[in-house]
Amino acid sequence: MLSRRVLHHWKCEKCGYDLRGSFGRSARCPECGSPIPTTPPPVVSTVRYQRPLLIVGGILLGIPVLCNLAYVALLIYAFFAMVS
Repeated sequence: MLSRRVLHHWKCEKCGYDLRGSFGRSARCPECGSPIPTTPPPVVSTVRYQRPLLIVGGILLGIPVLCNLAYVALLIYAFFAMVS
């Protein structure tokens, strides 16, 4: 499964406070009070990555389902082999 992640978050230049969600509320950093711009910076870049744990979990959940389907198919085959 692919997703997008922002590489750089906007932080206060003075104290390093993460300013996500602070735009338009105040022209000052909520942590230290230093002035900040009122508009957020443009997104610098994004990266695509895979979630290997989710993929492995899906495979591990799919194995028992496939085994059960094979077992049912074998039972059906054995039943029709005995009938004919």
